[in-house]
Amino acid sequence: WFIQGQGGVGYTIGETKKLDLFSPAAALNVGYQISPVWAVRLGASGWEGRGGFPTSTLYNYDFNYVQGNIDALINLGNLFGGYRYDRTWNWYALAGLGVNYAFDNSEAVHMAKKHVMQYLWHDRFVSPAGRVGAGLDLRITDRIGFNLEVNANILSDHFNSKKAENADWQFNILAGVSVSFGKKHRESKVWAA
Repeated sequence: WFIQGQGGVGYTIGETKKLDLFSPAAALNVGYQISPVWAVRLGASGWEGRGGFPTSTLYNYDFNYVQGNIDALINLGNLFGGYRYDRTWNWYALAGLGVNYAFDNSEAVHMAKKHVMQYLWHDRFVSPAGRVGAGLDLRITDRIGFNLEVNANILSDHFNSKKAENADWQFNILAGVSVSFGKKHRESKVWAA
């Protein structure tokens, strides 16, 4: 078993100045290492999404979201380099599914008085999410590791309240700490006949 706490930066794709769409992001995951190559984790991530309108006067708005995820992780170091319990660096890839719950869209609702927002939602918006990503674990001790992760979440076109006729994307760059529980490896025994 392992637990991960992560924090970093999110980025909501939109039609405005790129730097205006960065926002805080965080995640908390609990997982289980099924084999040296495969793991699964259940987590919650999110914080803030951003959108805007590139008009003569730039209008930006924030909203909040939380996303529940279930991810499959594949340890690329063990897959291609063979199992080593004491490997310092472990690269992994992930793919998963989730449910995104967006809320507190008051800034967009206020802005809709001046601009037409065809996919405006008011109190909350729930949508399915698909996700892929990659990460790196740095082994500090047998139990503690430092991790870096990048993930991309594909969401409904309604996520940022604007109609773009394609899916909305939320990207995250996260850093955090992993703590492992239970046995990390087994000693091999040679049995005499």
